[in-house]
Amino acid sequence: MKLSVAIPTYNSSNYLIDCLNSLKKIRHVDEIVINDDCSSEDEYYKILKIKEDFSKSIKKNILLNRNDK
Repeated sequence: MKLSVAIPTYNSSNYLIDCLNSLKKIRHVDEIVINDDCSSEDEYYKILKIKEDFSKSIKKNILLNRNDK
């Protein structure tokens, strides 16, 4: 069984690392989709950096989408 997990974010980079760490331990999770709801530019770049760092450390597909407004 494969499982996709969606994570909504809005100026919440502080919580994203803990969320991703908890998903890292679940072997059935195959894909993680982060959907940012137009966070501030600084927050979005923090989220992007977290996503890039995490993609290197785990073998799960992580996608990042950003809403324009």
